[in-house]
Amino acid sequence: MQARVVEPELLDGLPEGHPDARRNRADLRRLNNLMGNYRWLRQSLRGALRPGDSIVEPGAGDGHFAAAHLGFLHGNGTAASYTGIDLWSRPEGLPPSFRWEQADALGYSGWPHHSIIVVNFLLHQFTDAELRRFGDSVRPHARVILANETARGPLRVWLARTAFVLGLNHVSRHDAVVSVRAGFRGEELPALLGLDPAAGWEASVHTTALGAYRLAAKRRHIP
Repeated sequence: MQARVVEPELLDGLPEGHPDARRNRADLRRLNNLMGNYRWLRQSLRGALRPGDSIVEPGAGDGHFAAAHLGFLHGNGTAASYTGIDLWSRPEGLPPSFRWEQADALGYSGWPHHSIIVVNFLLHQFTDAELRRFGDSVRPHARVILANETARGPLRVWLARTAFVLGLNHVSRHDAVVSVRAGFRGEELPALLGLDPAAGWEASVHTTALGAYRLAAKRRHIP
């Protein structure tokens, strides 16, 4: 099995106001819509919500997912809250009731305050050691973890290389291939995060034809 290869992405070296960075964010929105990632995350989240849940989205980027897809949190009777985490500053257009913390997900200390973690195209950027560290930080506090990531494999690399036909900019084309090489197969991600069934975690993973790797994990109560 081809091993994960984690390399720097071009976006990471650009300031948030750089035209190439903003174009990349727009490209990512297009890809997420095309792959159905926003729809899967929204539906999975709605099915997992309980009254009083606190949702956190590490790597929230430009806040598009929250602003465009989490409007149902208002007046849904669950009193659920949302916090976005990213190295970028708070984006415009985010609902005033949504919180934003400018922070590195690996250095974030607020995990005890959140019961649901929603992450989209972030965890593949972490090395195996960083994923274990991330898992150690979130497992004691989260009840639900929903992650949409990249599926790894030769066919997926080929698909990423053909994405130029969508008119993606050079940053997006480069980072697409890097992301796939750092993606996941089989039960790799739940294992790296330490989602052990013996500790009460129920995790399911599946991949899509367009190259998404999706993890839905729930911690059941153990008396």
